Amino acid sequence: MRFEAAIPNEGTMKSTMRTITIALLTTLATLAPSQAQDVRFRDAAGRVTGSTRTDSNGVTTFHDASGRVTGSIRR
Repeated sequence: MRFEAAIPNEGTMKSTMRTITIALLTTLATLAPSQAQDVRFRDAAGRVTGSTRTDSNGVTTFHDASGRVTGSIRR
């Protein structure tokens, strides 16, 4: 039994490259930083002393160890 590889024509290759390009650009767009970022601050004993949360609009909110809001800043 003999198998022959199909040789893609120019139209098929262009279509494949277009599909790969669209998939790559879509993937890169979804990797953009759009989620909130949380940071916890700890003392030498490992206890949480405070935290910050930065949202997608660039607003950073500061919290004390009990979770109460102590301030915020916009960048």
